[in-house]
Amino acid sequence: MKQLITGPKSEPVSVQELKDQLRIEHDDENEYLARLISTAREYAENLSGNKILEQQWSIHYEAFTSPLMLFMRPVKSIESVQYYDADNVLQTLDSSVYEVTPYNFHSAIHLNNGQSWPAVYTRQYPVIVNATFGRSLPLKTEQHAILLIATNWYRNREDATKEQLKTIPHGAESLLSQHLNVGF
Repeated sequence: MKQLITGPKSEPVSVQELKDQLRIEHDDENEYLARLISTAREYAENLSGNKILEQQWSIHYEAFTSPLMLFMRPVKSIESVQYYDADNVLQTLDSSVYEVTPYNFHSAIHLNNGQSWPAVYTRQYPVIVNATFGRSLPLKTEQHAILLIATNWYRNREDATKEQLKTIPHGAESLLSQHLNVGF
């Protein structure tokens, strides 16, 4: 289970940048445009697997596994690895026990040599990783993809259309797919 603790402090593109993209000169839809931007960022993050800007997450696991997969990237920092011990008391694992390493498309928490995972209480989600994912500044390709997505949603506000829409060859998905292995 993943739980967002603190979202990004800002969005990767501003309302003014989207208005410039759309050639809008009024402020009547600023709130709607801001919502499009945040939704487009979330969509882009889900599509690419990358958190575009720094955000704090709590990831809950059924047990310690080797490795403990993080399933989000890029990892900025691990604030804590916590667990409910055999007496059902929340403990924090000393950071000398583990390290964060790249693993396929995601980062993972591995045990250091000579270390072992502690025993956990039998309960739902006894292991909790608190971490920060994302970058301080978005990549230009991510910003452009967000503008393309938000522009498309602005121009096509309904769930269906009579027109046959076509995917742009070097559009948002193409821009985001190149970052599938970024973040280690």
